[in-house]
Amino acid sequence: MRNKKTPELDTPALSEDMRGPELRDAFRVFLGFDLRLLVTIRDLILHPIRVARDAVNGNKETYLGQVRLFVFLLGAQTVFFILMKTYDSMSVSSIIADADLLAQYTDVMTKRGINLDQINDEIRNWINLLITPLSLFFLLSFTVFFKILSPRTTFLGHLILLMTANNAATLIGVPVAVIAVNVTKNAVATNMLMIPFQMFYIGLFIWAFMRKTILGGITKIIVLIVLSVIISAIIGILMMVVINMVIARDFGVAPWFFLIQETLKAAQATASP
Repeated sequence: MRNKKTPELDTPALSEDMRGPELRDAFRVFLGFDLRLLVTIRDLILHPIRVARDAVNGNKETYLGQVRLFVFLLGAQTVFFILMKTYDSMSVSSIIADADLLAQYTDVMTKRGINLDQINDEIRNWINLLITPLSLFFLLSFTVFFKILSPRTTFLGHLILLMTANNAATLIGVPVAVIAVNVTKNAVATNMLMIPFQMFYIGLFIWAFMRKTILGGITKIIVLIVLSVIISAIIGILMMVVINMVIARDFGVAPWFFLIQETLKAAQATASP
């Protein structure tokens, strides 16, 4: 009777050209940290045009993908603003600056059994909720503008370009805004500081990638500034309307609506003989 040989396991030797990770990959392998993040952050601040060109061309060897970085920075920015209580200075008193009107509004809400602190908390919570979708609206609006300026580039290419501009602006603008809001105690004014940084990088990319002549580049940047004012106004109005609708639903009288209503009454009383 022939003895059956035990089948050998299929365990080929390691190929001679098979190599393990390099020492520079140790953080990424063991901790999930990619050292390209540091290079990307550095060059976004010092060499943004180089990063933008690589991002649109799909080069992922040197820098992190800008879409991935945009999502990370947007989330980190939102969490950071919440932890730093950046929007805590946004309150009913910052909306209704007139002392007499504020006293009238306080009396109206007190009769309803509502404390202004409740309304202040509602305002801050909704600002935190709205800031991310409104930032995306800002980004998409300028993507359409870029597509008009340079129709040969794909919509996704323009979106990546603008994400790169926003990433660079966030790295510089957010720390400046946080410092300013803690100094001035005015969240509305200091958060507007992000816009100049965004406009700088967007204008820089327009000048670098979409300028055929010097005059044409200057014209496009002027249009960019006008458009940024219009879009910022739209975002401010959208935020005001949404927050007022929520406060009116929950508490009955919203501060912005009350301010507008009382201002109109005062104007009518002054105009009437």
